[in-house]
Amino acid sequence: MRDGRTRGTRALQGTVGLLVGLCAAAALARAESTADLTGTWVLDDSLSDDPAAVLRERSSGGGSGLGRQIVRGVNIFGIPVGSLPVPTGGDDESQEPEDLAGPAAYTVAAVERLRILQESAASAFDYDDATSVIYQHGIREESEAGTVLAEWRGGTLEIEHRLSNGTRITETYELDAVDQLHWTVRFKEHKADGVVIERVYYRTKT
Repeated sequence: MRDGRTRGTRALQGTVGLLVGLCAAAALARAESTADLTGTWVLDDSLSDDPAAVLRERSSGGGSGLGRQIVRGVNIFGIPVGSLPVPTGGDDESQEPEDLAGPAAYTVAAVERLRILQESAASAFDYDDATSVIYQHGIREESEAGTVLAEWRGGTLEIEHRLSNGTRITETYELDAVDQLHWTVRFKEHKADGVVIERVYYRTKT
């Protein structure tokens, strides 16, 4: 009987050891698959889109005015730490997208300096010392305006906003072979043509 209990104990210990090893290997694989975005990043104007110009072109091309709707409709989820000032002149349809400051203004601004602090469970972003936000990886957050989910897809951090008005905004952050950061924002509204804004940043020590 004692030999049977001993064999059972050893088998259980072996199973537990195998599970621990598999979990550790999975965690290591996930860690190795994510890029290190931590640092201070400076805009490379020569390789980046001008967001205001992209949205003006989209709006003047006979579209649905998606650029203006984006700035008015988006909420930053995650854990907001700061925000841009709201204009006192009201929500004037004649204003250009870059003049409609609000919680989504960082996505249509030519952000010159981007600071990122990346941890295993969350990533914090600071846009030109004007707006800061923290996203928890793999946790879908909800509000009346819609939902947001930040998750790693291989070496790319993807943040997807699904708004209650049907608009989808997807941000991706990824490094290229020469350690430049590509921040791409894609806007999609129902069946309308999408809008894509891509910016490229280089890492700096300050």
